[in-house]
Amino acid sequence: MARDAARSRCRQQLELLADSALDVDALRLEAIDQLRKTIGFELWGCPLVDPDTLIPSRVVVSNLPPWGANLPQRWVLDQSVGEINSRVTLARGPRHVGVLSAATEGDLARCRRWREMGQAAGMGDELRAAIVDESGCWGSFELFRAAGDPPFDTGDAELMRHAGRILARPLRQGRLGGTEEHTVHPDQTGVVLIGDDLRLQGVTPAARAWSALLGARQKPERTPLPLPVYGVVGRLLAAEASEDPERPPRVRVRASDGRWALIEAARLDGTANTIAVSIRAASTDEILALACRAYGLTARERELVALVLEGLDTSELATRMFISAYTVKDHLKSVFSKLGVHSRRQLVTGLFGQTA
Repeated sequence: MARDAARSRCRQQLELLADSALDVDALRLEAIDQLRKTIGFELWGCPLVDPDTLIPSRVVVSNLPPWGANLPQRWVLDQSVGEINSRVTLARGPRHVGVLSAATEGDLARCRRWREMGQAAGMGDELRAAIVDESGCWGSFELFRAAGDPPFDTGDAELMRHAGRILARPLRQGRLGGTEEHTVHPDQTGVVLIGDDLRLQGVTPAARAWSALLGARQKPERTPLPLPVYGVVGRLLAAEASEDPERPPRVRVRASDGRWALIEAARLDGTANTIAVSIRAASTDEILALACRAYGLTARERELVALVLEGLDTSELATRMFISAYTVKDHLKSVFSKLGVHSRRQLVTGLFGQTA
């Protein structure tokens, strides 16, 4: 009964967090703190994902990463839908939560990521919950206990299912909340060449600049390349193995300066065992597609926002959309309300990461 009461209090705290003004990083850290006090676990990760491809785009993790030098391999392996309790399986499943010990009937070695990486790191059971609502999957909670600790139970799993549901809305909308502190952005598309063994084979100067921006949020999980790069590589390798091949190796990522990037992976023709990863500025349409899904913008509102991003004033907007200036203002009020901004400047510089 005491544990049931503690879980109930935790759900109440999560609901309060969901209505807070915390940004997505602070929100996840506070949520993890509440969950750790209630459930108990050694290590954790909480990536946000691109809802169209389910590839991680922005990650917060515990200060003691369990994977060490194997982190890129783990990020690649995690894109396999054949993995037990894979993020994709949980996102598409009926309950969106999985306990590794239950899924393997107590034989954790049946799970490849545990067998090849977790066991050597002294890890025990794992509990994963996809962060899902009616608009899609926006991330996951990944909790780990040490070897020798008791496994997670059904009550723990149920609490995490509730946590994913409660925090889905603020995480899908808050991920687009922006900053106006822009730095010099790479003008060119960056290209990284990676072997199937995940070794870096080559990188252009533009890719180095992009990597510096995209990798700034990774602390303390330092890797040779930003984590989303390994995610798209893993998605490509999984697709080549006929695992969910229609899901593209592509992810939209927000850089540390507020701008948006698109990372894609493709097999390099004429060179054995080499994958080319491109990193470029995301287009307005690519960002708008995410905003429409996250905030429920209508087709007409999407058209309006696209024109605002072109720099059109009210009269020009009215002319292009064949509506009156008053209707334009009404549409803008609706867009501002949905997106949580108060001006066109905030819309352009904050949400979409463009210069005003």
